[in-house]
Amino acid sequence: LKLNTADRLLGYALNVKKEYKTKPIVIIIGTHATRNDVAFDFKSSNYSYMKRIPSNYWVEKCCIIDHNAISEVIRTTPLSSMVAIAYFFGCQKLSLLSTEHRDDLTLQKLYSTVKEQAGDKITAEQSAAEVCNQTNLQFKKILNTLNPMPDTLLKKRLRAYADDGVLYTDTCKCMYSGLSNTAVKPMPPP
Repeated sequence: LKLNTADRLLGYALNVKKEYKTKPIVIIIGTHATRNDVAFDFKSSNYSYMKRIPSNYWVEKCCIIDHNAISEVIRTTPLSSMVAIAYFFGCQKLSLLSTEHRDDLTLQKLYSTVKEQAGDKITAEQSAAEVCNQTNLQFKKILNTLNPMPDTLLKKRLRAYADDGVLYTDTCKCMYSGLSNTAVKPMPPP
């Protein structure tokens, strides 16, 4: 929640109040965690995943759902609809398969709706690059998991396979993202 966002929100709420002669109820879905100095003023609400923002004069109620608020309830399945929506906007993944909660029905519906609405706007290159990013991330998790293990032949083999996987996905990512320039010839193999 940034100051310019709060200013716009205040303007929208006052316009609604003026037009409809009633104070609106506002729900903010934050795509990132809210800074601590801002979140300090938030109050508890009836829902563990939602915080109330002091707003006595310009709205009936103002609540925020952000990364901080859903961090605990995100571990339970199935996700409540509001938590799923906040998670959807917060994780900002192109593909349902890239999310931790790919089996959640609400998220499946959200991604299905976006896919229908977006149509061909998400290019094949973007989709392939996302697959490469997620695969690369999994190889890096494997490498991080191997770090504390004692040095054995198995660890060396796993590290070599994971390193090769990282290199391969990085190469594919460059190829799919159009970074490879056809005007420049690649270096010959050693």
